[in-house]
Amino acid sequence: MFNTFKPIAKIALWAACATLMSSTFAAQADSNDKPVQYLHLQNEGSYVITDIELKWVTPSGDTKSNKFTKDMRKEKGFCLDLQKFGDVPEGSEVWLKAYIGMGDNESCRKSNRRIYSPNGALQHYKMSGETATNNSCKLTAGDPDNETDYAGNASCD
Repeated sequence: MFNTFKPIAKIALWAACATLMSSTFAAQADSNDKPVQYLHLQNEGSYVITDIELKWVTPSGDTKSNKFTKDMRKEKGFCLDLQKFGDVPEGSEVWLKAYIGMGDNESCRKSNRRIYSPNGALQHYKMSGETATNNSCKLTAGDPDNETDYAGNASCD
């Protein structure tokens, strides 16, 4: 009778360890993380951005998102104040994803994470390229380590 419970106990132990490990890794901060309150996306591409999706990972590791419908043509921008939006818990990793009407969708997630903080900075992103080729979402300067795109006291106003 003991042998029939052994596989179930192993599964339960494995699930508990996986949950604990994912929570531990999700909460770890990196020295390259940037605190942000505002996310600004500028369309410099030869296309229309039909939707913009705010994506975030909470400090406990849950992935969430909210999509905004906005036909954003070339040379137009979209700015989101995360504090006014209200759904994103402080400490969550945040990024935008742009949906292009007739092309590839692009994620603005970068290796050095942007972390929501109510007193954080304004993060600028720029979309560029053509409908089906060379689409990209870059930090304004195009360099993920360049701080010129990261404005300390700016807002969406």
